[in-house]
Amino acid sequence: MARQAPLLVVEDDSAVARALGRLLKNRKIVFKVAASMEEALNARGPFQAAIIDLELPDGSGLDLFERLHASQTIEVAVFFSATTDSAEIEQANARGLFIPKQAGAEAAVNAAVLLLEENPATSGERLRVQTTLTTSAAITKTK
Repeated sequence: MARQAPLLVVEDDSAVARALGRLLKNRKIVFKVAASMEEALNARGPFQAAIIDLELPDGSGLDLFERLHASQTIEVAVFFSATTDSAEIEQANARGLFIPKQAGAEAAVNAAVLLLEENPATSGERLRVQTTLTTSAAITKTK
């Protein structure tokens, strides 16, 4: 039986997807890339976590998360987006972790790695992402 990827990357910008992929490969993290909502919905899961762009060509990353989470395809997500819409950012943070694209692919991968390592059932810890004016992101664990 094939080993399932622990991480699903949903990103329509091929340059960003390649950057995320290089960083994940360097960390030896198994992942699957989908370039659209449709591809992500057809991906064979389950996945432990996902990095999801909020603005996909065929739908909303937030809607995608809801559908994948409801079907138990993913548990948690990092939303990696260039959006500046405060309501959308708030919704993303309510469902997972928002990382602005301006913070760079490494910030999104670091957040995803922490999600993969986190065991909420035993640790009682929750990740919190603090972003500053779309230029940087600091990721900390809180109790």
